[in-house]
Amino acid sequence: MNFDELLQKAKRGEISQEEIDDVARVLTTARDENLSEYTLLHIIGRGFSLKHEELVVSFLERKDDPMLVRLALQILCHFWGKTEKYLATVKEYLHGAPWDEDDDVKLMAISITGEYLRKKPEADLLRRLLHLFRDAAEERITREAAYCAMARAYGWGWQEIPRASRHFDLEKDTDKEVLEWALARTSEGGEHE
Repeated sequence: MNFDELLQKAKRGEISQEEIDDVARVLTTARDENLSEYTLLHIIGRGFSLKHEELVVSFLERKDDPMLVRLALQILCHFWGKTEKYLATVKEYLHGAPWDEDDDVKLMAISITGEYLRKKPEADLLRRLLHLFRDAAEERITREAAYCAMARAYGWGWQEIPRASRHFDLEKDTDKEVLEWALARTSEGGEHE
């Protein structure tokens, strides 16, 4: 099997269930160091094979490889739309983890939170994003991600949000309206939902 080709097929929506099942079998049984677990997991995620949900969930505990945890969270929440089911895990990773040294999982949790809040307002989650944005001890990229997640929750489209490819000024390039909205919705601004 050429896994890179299968990934491209999965991204195009052309992969068969049989091919996905074969990939899942390899992922669960093979311990070949030359195989990329990331690519195999990505194939399952892009193949939208919900019958392999438990396999994907098992990667949420792979603390030895934060990128696998990040991908599993992305699959379950962004690709498959199961944020509600895994909200406790998202909330846990919003706080960070000592093994997530580069904050890869935390950044994914922030992004998922912004998308979740677009559909389902939850003051505590929005408050967490606001706290991450305001906390000068947080990495700049984390603060930027928190702002972008708040802007998404506010209702902005992707084209309205500063590009991730450039760092933006956390004072000058943030929209006062988004921050005021977040303050009001979290009761920190004196208003209640």
